[in-house]
Amino acid sequence: MGGLEKKKEEEDKKDSDEGGENKEEEDVVAASEEEEEAHLAALEEQRMEEKKPRVMAGTTKLEDKQRLAQEEENEAKRLAIMMMMKKWEKYLYQKIMFGKRCKIREANKLAQKRKAHDEALRSEKKARKTRPVRPGTLMLCGWVCGPSGSRGWSSPLVPG
Repeated sequence: MGGLEKKKEEEDKKDSDEGGENKEEEDVVAASEEEEEAHLAALEEQRMEEKKPRVMAGTTKLEDKQRLAQEEENEAKRLAIMMMMKKWEKYLYQKIMFGKRCKIREANKLAQKRKAHDEALRSEKKARKTRPVRPGTLMLCGWVCGPSGSRGWSSPLVPG
């Protein structure tokens, strides 16, 4: 049985030698992990610096006096309407304003229709004016000359 004990002791020695190698590997792994942590901490600090509010040179806004005056006028109108004491006065005022808005809306619709109609007329006139020129014809000074041997001259405005 003494032989078995020697074999066990030899295996234990081999294991202890391998354990020493494992310790070295663990040290290398631990060192690389520490480097990674330091690198990540540096990146995190850099991100935090980027997110900090910074003071930057600005430009002054030019106030539009006309717009401000109009806003004040609109506010005054709104307050005047709210201050109307009697319901009847307020009702009449709202009815008058509704009529005005309806008239404006109707005028805008008619203007759009008129614009569309004028545009259609223009495109129709252009289509009439630009007459396709027959192949073999020569156009000089607005008059169309036929190919050699043809008998007449024709105006671009007169069909045929």
